[in-house]
Amino acid sequence: MKPFYSKIIRISVVLICLFFSEYSKSQTISDIRFIGLTRTKYSYLRDYIIKSKVGDKLDSVQLKRDVQEIYNLRHFSSVDFVVLKTADTNFVEIRYVVLETFSMFPVLDAGLTKDFFRIQVGAVDFNSFGRSGNTSVYVLRQGRMTYLFNGDYPFLLGGRHGLTADFNKVGSYEPIYYQNYKSEYSYDLYTFQVLHRYDFNLHAVTKVGFGYQYETFRPHTYTKVPSDYALKAYAKRLLFKANYKYTRINLNRINQNGFSIELKYDAIFSDAKKNNLFGSSKKFLADIRYYTNLNASTNLAIRIRAGIGKSAFFDQFVLDDNTNIRGIGFKRFRKNNEFVINIETRQVFYRHKQGILQAVLFNDYSIRQNYIGAGLRAYFEQIHGVVIRCDYGMNTRDFSQGGIVAGIHQYF
Repeated sequence: MKPFYSKIIRISVVLICLFFSEYSKSQTISDIRFIGLTRTKYSYLRDYIIKSKVGDKLDSVQLKRDVQEIYNLRHFSSVDFVVLKTADTNFVEIRYVVLETFSMFPVLDAGLTKDFFRIQVGAVDFNSFGRSGNTSVYVLRQGRMTYLFNGDYPFLLGGRHGLTADFNKVGSYEPIYYQNYKSEYSYDLYTFQVLHRYDFNLHAVTKVGFGYQYETFRPHTYTKVPSDYALKAYAKRLLFKANYKYTRINLNRINQNGFSIELKYDAIFSDAKKNNLFGSSKKFLADIRYYTNLNASTNLAIRIRAGIGKSAFFDQFVLDDNTNIRGIGFKRFRKNNEFVINIETRQVFYRHKQGILQAVLFNDYSIRQNYIGAGLRAYFEQIHGVVIRCDYGMNTRDFSQGGIVAGIHQYF
């Protein structure tokens, strides 16, 4: 008889579990609140970030997805949820419990080689208007001075419509190589542009807009240049830009897991006479990134940049500076196409509740150069999940060529 009673008990337990499972599924969310918000707007999280809504059936899987999406915003060091019972057993209330971090802090980025020094200082706010807006102001010294203001504000215009604005003055020394001679131009580019931003959902966004540019240049060091290259000139330009970005990246403190694809198209219409040095241009660039956890302590990151265009010299892709190749310095070799691969492994070797230390090995490859190197990352839990980095890269063809690149946030 024991097997018979044992079977009856098992069947009863299964039926009771099924009953309560159906009962829990029939519960309806009657209220949603966020506990711990300081700067971030409740309406922003409710309307655009979480998918659980008042009136929906309780779904613990969706609640966990909401927690991850809130954490992906980088505004919170911790996110969790609590389901509260109500007097009416058919309804429950949801509480998202968050710990908001700092979102405004200084910016520092530097590069150092034997013949080059670059430093960028400024400030950034990653949560402007409490809706994940980004406001950046910085000054860059890279031989000459660059000044920049950038504002990127999702949902600012109502609904899913936002705004992006840029005001900047870029100053640089542009080398010209001709018949074994090297000349340098002092080049200045002033830009004002405004783009309409539209967020389709949490993952896809487009930006389309126009701008005005003014460029001017003059000799800095002059030896010999092609006969069709002007020595001194200026031009007024109209700029059209269209960007699309799709992101599926989940954060776990210092590590990232997922991918992103960004497509950029720039068209410049200049009043300069047709020549090879400056004027009208068209460029298309694809930026693809992939991140995966190899194990609990190791993260693999890959970035591929591929571009093609038909541009005057000053608008061609820059293939060899610290933006693409760590340690190369500031050589400013330009070309109408670009292909760069950055690969790095990030290994956690120390964990603490206040932060993480990570060692990095990397390989940066472009059409002209191949650099390898190593670096360190320090992650701080309480300061917007900030990562401070320092890398040293060296040329695989000449190990005496190398340099240091340091800054805030992962290199990519």
